[in-house]
Amino acid sequence: MIISVSEAAKEHTKAFAQKLLDAIPLAIFVIDKSFKIRYTNKSLTSVIDCTPTAFDDELITNLKKMGVCDLSVEKISAVCNGLFETVGGIEVISTGKYSYLTLTLLTYMEREKEKLIMVALRGERPPQNCPKE
Repeated sequence: MIISVSEAAKEHTKAFAQKLLDAIPLAIFVIDKSFKIRYTNKSLTSVIDCTPTAFDDELITNLKKMGVCDLSVEKISAVCNGLFETVGGIEVISTGKYSYLTLTLLTYMEREKEKLIMVALRGERPPQNCPKE
């Protein structure tokens, strides 16, 4: 996927993209090659009660609030490094019985092309008790 933003419409386009990603009821963040977090949506920040700046052990600890148990910096680094070397790749990492990360390679164009990875996270869902009739 290629995202191209002209100078005239840059701020308007960014605002629209942020509103769109904030409306998705799924935790989403975007990382660059140095694992710096470039964007987080409200679904993520509202659950972990912070705005992370890097994909590191501190973020992994915070993701446990969403039931993400089986994840390490090494595990995601290996997948991301492989994605950065592909064209249009998508990978899925299982992080628990029902939780997983979906990683998608993006090419972002502002002044020059830049490869980023968008991560969509689905945390564990506790079993629901049905009301008795």
